[in-house]
Amino acid sequence: GVMVIVLLNGYIRPTTIIVAKVAIPPGVQLTADLLEPRTIPMQARPQDAFERMEDLQGKILAVGRAPGDVILA
Repeated sequence: GVMVIVLLNGYIRPTTIIVAKVAIPPGVQLTADLLEPRTIPMQARPQDAFERMEDLQGKILAVGRAPGDVILA
């Protein structure tokens, strides 16, 4: 079992991105209670996705997001 996990992690290469935890309308200042990290395969990561919540603190959302939507630069 451990060997399978090691092999899959090497192939999938999990990475963390930041997504909306709740629906966020445009013009809202982002805070930690509105966001959450999500682990996805590296191949599925949008190029301009944020990886750390600290990078989004205090920023204003230009486009509304639904729960689970990736927060993009």
